[in-house]
Amino acid sequence: MVFPGQKPQTTYYVENTGNVSGGVTGKSVVSWGIIDDQVVDNSKRFTSFKITTRIEERLTKTSGDHVVTSKTCDLTKLVNDNYSWFAVDPANTCVAPSAVYDGGLWWSTDATIVYDIEGDGKGAVTQETLGSPLIHG
Repeated sequence: MVFPGQKPQTTYYVENTGNVSGGVTGKSVVSWGIIDDQVVDNSKRFTSFKITTRIEERLTKTSGDHVVTSKTCDLTKLVNDNYSWFAVDPANTCVAPSAVYDGGLWWSTDATIVYDIEGDGKGAVTQETLGSPLIHG
């Protein structure tokens, strides 16, 4: 995702991962950086920036997802206070509660970001992210 406007153009990345370790675990790691080497602008960019990480199951590889657990994490202060962030750290990682694993189902981790850019008059915008690879068996 790239956010244009008066601030330096910044790219935001979300990596969703799922794992089986006693149960199904899922997390989303958000990182970001300025696209071109520009003047650093530390003024407020977002009124809000939240990510909801979901552990999802489906009956078959191609059927629709069903949300099993989810967690919403508010990253507004972190993204406003740091013009770039590439560390994998608890501060930029949203972890959904684990779920009981059933190997007969197909599992994935997915996320949605809802952000509101300060002063653009558009209000909250919802952006879906690319889900993790499916886990099965």
